[in-house]
Amino acid sequence: GIPLEGAVIHSPERRQYECDESGTAAFAVPDDREILVQITYPGYETGRLRIPLSGNSFSVYLRLAGVIENSELVIEASVPESAGSAKAGRSVALEGERLRRTAEIGFFENVMTSIKLLPGVGYAGLFDAKPSIRGGDPDSLTAVFDGFYVENPYHWNGLMSIFDPQMVDSAKLSHGVFSARYGHTISGLLEIASKKPDSNQVELEAGFSTTSLKARLSIPFNGKGGIQIAGNAMWLQPVVGVAKLITERVDFVATAPYLLNSAFSGNYRFNKDLELNLSGFIGFDGLDIVLPSGASDFSTGQGFVTAGVLWNPAANMIFRARASAGFLNYQFDFNRESEESVLYGAIWYIEHMNRIRAFENSTGNYQLRLDFDWDIGHDLFVSFGAEERYSRYSVNNKEVQIGNDFSGPVEFSRVFEIDNDISFLSAWTALEYTGRNFGGELGLRLDHLYYIGKDFTIQTVPVFSP
Repeated sequence: GIPLEGAVIHSPERRQYECDESGTAAFAVPDDREILVQITYPGYETGRLRIPLSGNSFSVYLRLAGVIENSELVIEASVPESAGSAKAGRSVALEGERLRRTAEIGFFENVMTSIKLLPGVGYAGLFDAKPSIRGGDPDSLTAVFDGFYVENPYHWNGLMSIFDPQMVDSAKLSHGVFSARYGHTISGLLEIASKKPDSNQVELEAGFSTTSLKARLSIPFNGKGGIQIAGNAMWLQPVVGVAKLITERVDFVATAPYLLNSAFSGNYRFNKDLELNLSGFIGFDGLDIVLPSGASDFSTGQGFVTAGVLWNPAANMIFRARASAGFLNYQFDFNRESEESVLYGAIWYIEHMNRIRAFENSTGNYQLRLDFDWDIGHDLFVSFGAEERYSRYSVNNKEVQIGNDFSGPVEFSRVFEIDNDISFLSAWTALEYTGRNFGGELGLRLDHLYYIGKDFTIQTVPVFSP
């Protein structure tokens, strides 16, 4: 049904007639006999048409070369702001095999291993995965996974990121200059895109070592999409156990560092213009230490899920809608006993204290995002969008101190609680030029913060940011 401009019609007399923009060509044929013409076009099978003695107009359809009947041909192209190209203010994006080659190096397979190789990226410490972008504070980096703002993208308080290379298709780091599409960041923006499952075949990958076990399973949906799930379990107890046989210096480790995480993604293409996407993550990590003077342990659990729809209302338009929900829970327990000799005046007293602290931080996160991109021609793209981020944030900190000093029994307790709601509402528009020799974006963004606490509220005046 598409006019093939430039298709060539070959007559029996070896003359050639080229079709115009409407896919048509006019030429004379003899009145006394039928003739057979051939039609050629690059990438298409050669067509043949027998022209009878009667009639003045005829049509023929060409078929793509090498295409099997009853199979769907899907041609995909990068949309604006995809992870495929580098732009001003942005390090080179990493994707595919290049990302996996660097992310799977070292003791921990980690996407941050690849990110630290990009220009303008430094690290705060040897055993810290948090990057410093252009000298900024590591906690100033904002991470986005399939459009979801991740509250804490790390395991073990920053030792490694939660992004498993076997589930990541591309990683794009922006610094210095940000697109109007994203806000809520200071030093850098890290955009992670999950890997899509194969829509035609089942895939299974598995690997294990003395300290870890990982696997990935991908199941297709009749050529229209698929779903995949990947898991990674890491437990350092064997390493700690061997170390305890060699030295007593690690006997204080009661529960060795561990992590359990799982990520999934799926998509289903109803037709060439409508696709449903789903992705998510859940992970846990922790550590337990016991010393003669006391014990401490911490654990973290987090997860999120994102459902999205991609719709092409026209060949040059893309509309995306995403809804997400997530949680983050961090717990830290501390118990310490101590005895000290303290001089009061001229008399020495033995102070005995038992300090107990229980800290818990919980966040519920809900996000809604709408994007619209329009290719208006001449390498120009117009974008509109809006998003809402709603978080319920709570902190429960309890400290108890029990003991004896020179004055007798001592008991002290303090409870610190926070229970707040935070709402971010944003809207933006952008005009982007993606020429061959140079490119740029002219963007305008509106942000509004609304903070609800106990007996008080705080909100910003909505302000435009060019």
